[in-house]
Amino acid sequence: MVLLTGSAAVGKSHLAEWLCEDAHELGLVIPLRAKHNRMPTRSEGMVGAVLGYFGIENADRDIIERFLMNIWEVPKNDEDTLYWVAAVAEWLRPTAPGEQVAEGPSGKRFAVNSPQIQRGIVWHKPLLSWLDDLHLTGGK
Repeated sequence: MVLLTGSAAVGKSHLAEWLCEDAHELGLVIPLRAKHNRMPTRSEGMVGAVLGYFGIENADRDIIERFLMNIWEVPKNDEDTLYWVAAVAEWLRPTAPGEQVAEGPSGKRFAVNSPQIQRGIVWHKPLLSWLDDLHLTGGK
């Protein structure tokens, strides 16, 4: 773990960006930039970083499931991986309390709210998480 501290506008984010780009160019990691703002949005934190990495920030749950099934090349009869697809889709687009959601393209429904799902997102390289402006989360 690396923690960059210092006054505002001294280049901490530029240094972190360079580190992420360099490690990615060398093929060592998949960098995820988790941005944080004073006014929380759906696209911040680790969920926003994953959505941004895949380029599906505005996608609904069905599209996210289809996308994951496509990039992971999931066969229709692979029950274990289809549960992963449903779990990651739930983490990225959680079901609102009390909302009933029909099964998506994976044919599975999964209730989860855990950042541990991150380990199932990319199987071939470690993730490098850049938590930018983390102090703006207010400890949440």
